[in-house]
Amino acid sequence: MSSNEELVRQKDEADVKISSLQKELEGERAKALEERESLQKELEAERAKATAERETLKKELEAEKAKATVERASLKKEWEEERAKAASETATLQKELDEERAKASSERAAYPDLYVAAADQFKGSVEFQMAVDAAVANSLARKESGGSGPSRMTTGGRTEAEVIESF
Repeated sequence: MSSNEELVRQKDEADVKISSLQKELEGERAKALEERESLQKELEAERAKATAERETLKKELEAEKAKATVERASLKKEWEEERAKAASETATLQKELDEERAKASSERAAYPDLYVAAADQFKGSVEFQMAVDAAVANSLARKESGGSGPSRMTTGGRTEAEVIESF
C-alpha cells in the first residue's frame, strides 16, 4: 500500500473513531441531561414538600400563639379578680380590726376603775403573787442566760398576761 492509501485508511479509521466517540458522547450527554432533569424534578418536589411543611408549621405556630395569648389573657383576668378580691378582703378585715381596736380602746377608757379594781383584788392573792414572782424569776434567769425573747413566756410556756388573766 502506498502511503497515500495508508493515510486515507488511517483517516477513515480516525473518522470512524471520532464518529463513535461523538455518538458515545451524545449518549453520555443525553444520559446526563436525563439525570439532571430527574434530579431537578426531585429537587422541585422536595422544595414543594418543604414549603408545604413550612406553611403547616407556620399555621400550627400561629394557632399555638393564639391559644397562648387567650390563655394568658384568661390567667391575667383571673389574677386581677383574685387581686381585687384579696384587696377587698384586706380592706374589710382592716375595717373590722380598726372597729375592734376602737371598741377595746373605748372600753378601756370607759372602765379604767374596773381594771384597777380587778388587779387590786388579785394583788392580795397569794397564788397571784407566787405566779408573778415565778414569772419575774424566770424572766431574770432568761436574761442572764441570753434566752430572753419578745414573747415574755413564763414557766410552763405561758405569758405574763395569761398568768394574770388566769386569776
